[in-house]
Amino acid sequence: MPDFATLNGIKLEMETISDSFDKALARHHIPFSDRTLIQDMGLRERRIRLRCYFWADTYEAHKELLQMLWGRQDFELDHPEYGLINGKVGRVHVRHDDKEQTAEIDLDFVAGESSISVGAATDVQGDAEALAADGYLEVQDNYRDKLVSGGVLTAETVDMDLDPDLGILEQISGVSAEARSYLKKIDAMDTAISDFCADITAPVDSLVATVDFGTSIPGRIIGKIASTVEKLTVRFISLKNAPERMLDSIVNQLARFTYPGESTLFGSDSTQNTITLADDLAANVYLATASIGLSHTAAQAYADDETVRTAQVQAESVQVFDSLGRMTRAPEVEMAMNVRQIESSLATVRTVAALAVAANREIDSVKLLSDVLLDHVVQVKLDAEKIVAIEVDNEIPLHLVCLKYGLPYRAAERIMLINRVKHPNFVQGALDIYES
Repeated sequence: MPDFATLNGIKLEMETISDSFDKALARHHIPFSDRTLIQDMGLRERRIRLRCYFWADTYEAHKELLQMLWGRQDFELDHPEYGLINGKVGRVHVRHDDKEQTAEIDLDFVAGESSISVGAATDVQGDAEALAADGYLEVQDNYRDKLVSGGVLTAETVDMDLDPDLGILEQISGVSAEARSYLKKIDAMDTAISDFCADITAPVDSLVATVDFGTSIPGRIIGKIASTVEKLTVRFISLKNAPERMLDSIVNQLARFTYPGESTLFGSDSTQNTITLADDLAANVYLATASIGLSHTAAQAYADDETVRTAQVQAESVQVFDSLGRMTRAPEVEMAMNVRQIESSLATVRTVAALAVAANREIDSVKLLSDVLLDHVVQVKLDAEKIVAIEVDNEIPLHLVCLKYGLPYRAAERIMLINRVKHPNFVQGALDIYES
């Protein structure tokens, strides 16, 4: 039976045909596998389909309604059952008869906010730290369970508390020849990892130092791998202002560890001497631990970049010239990462994460960390200025290009970073600039 509602003040005699919503599901198809990973991304928009009736005295009102629906304004629906709902009107289907003076209008009302509202970037560093700390322990537990289920080492041997200053093999006795041979490989791997970055001091804000790995074989190995990634971050700290290069350099060093048989971990041959891991199991957990550490390093870089980005915006908003026309001294700030650098750094981290996930399907932390970084980068790209291509006909200074296109003079430095400008006073030809 028809009921009454109002749409932006226009009274409607209507009935509700349907009220629906969809789930936003991301489907991740795995090559050479019959499985599909499904990620729930939340709800899509709610859709309410209404059928409105007009006849006799209300017939002319349907023309007023159609005229309003041609516009782009926001709509406010006062529904008799659902109450007040804001949104937009999507599809409109009209059936009318001028002779009989009757009309039916079907409306698809889409509930939701009328415009995109981009919130503040999430705490990418805080989220990544929490996930990384839990992830290291998840990898450790996974390694422990697989060592025991492998049948070579007993649970008592795997869980034994060891002196960190002594080798693994010299502290374990009373095991079979097969177990001793396997422990010898693990001991050699443990020594190689310890020696790899022995000359580098761990960072002051070390996350690894806050995680209790214990002193068992799994805790000892995972802790040292995680510490290695942190120490490599210290080694390449000079590339802090170019995080994409820093992450590439770290991966280059991590690639020196290989599967037994000299099979590379990261899909490319290392140009340096390689270090063979104990077995495929050790190599798989090495990949997972390295991926977690690399993701945490990227999150730290993104958090630092957000601080620089805020300072950069404030610096560019400072008045360039004083009342006498003299140029004021510019605040000295670092350059924030541009979109290309952010995408390149994310690609490096997610490439390693994809390899780690393929080798360790049951470890969720690697995937969750990768999602946190992706969400942050998407947020930054939504907030970031768009890059547009222009053509400069005659040679002019770069700051005049900024003036012509409504950009602050101090944006010239950032424009130079995304172009190959030989001299900022003589710019001509194709040029990429930020949209004002």
